[in-house]
Amino acid sequence: MDTGFQFFKLIHEDDIHQGKVGLPKEFLKKHGNNLSSPVILKVPSGATWEVELSKSGDDVLLDKGWKEFADFYSLEHGSFVIFRDEGGCHFSVIICGKNGLEIGYPCGGDDSSLSPEADGKIQACETDRNEDAICRKKVFRNSISDSSHLRNSQALEAADKFITKNPSFKSVVWLSKVKAISVSIPTSFGQEYVKADTDNMMTLQVADRMWPVKVLRYSNCHVARFCGGWPLFAAENSLKKGDVCIFELIKSSLLNVSIFRC
Repeated sequence: MDTGFQFFKLIHEDDIHQGKVGLPKEFLKKHGNNLSSPVILKVPSGATWEVELSKSGDDVLLDKGWKEFADFYSLEHGSFVIFRDEGGCHFSVIICGKNGLEIGYPCGGDDSSLSPEADGKIQACETDRNEDAICRKKVFRNSISDSSHLRNSQALEAADKFITKNPSFKSVVWLSKVKAISVSIPTSFGQEYVKADTDNMMTLQVADRMWPVKVLRYSNCHVARFCGGWPLFAAENSLKKGDVCIFELIKSSLLNVSIFRC
């Protein structure tokens, strides 16, 4: 297969609901015979995702693994995804939001210390100082193996049925070896509701209990993160890898959290 070939996909509502997306027919005419499943998608942060292909008539679809990829990067109707063929069924991928700007990828570089904990146990930071240092220096790196356990996830299926009129976002819980528990705040949500380069305090609410949490957003990379207070929230709500949280903005600094267990 000739490398360097690029194509794009505009994400539609049907793609979100179906959890799969078709490859362009012109691309398949030229390169379809050289494709094999699975393919590897690599985003600019260095994170890689394994996605299986399936056929439906003459169409070839990005299928198993695509939904997890789309959920992790908060793809929505109007998102714009550019694929560049790197050969050997590897594709570099760039994602733009519906505002036309490239997103801030919620993943770090190829740092092996950021792979998930195998035992699935929560390990909180000892102090807020350590916690903030981790948030400023490290962001969670996803990998091929990380996404495989979420295929056909009941938590994701249940979360997909959740409906609210409030501003909200959905995120999958991940664990890392740097003693941090992380969820992703979508770029669009962070840009609208979180001030950049300053400590924002928000309250997370589950039922009648509340937890104060620090939120940081960096203007240079457009990434927002829960930091101080987040490990305590995660521990007291027994969050574990694969759980799905929906965060609803009830007031300017109050997020109601609905948790769907994996």
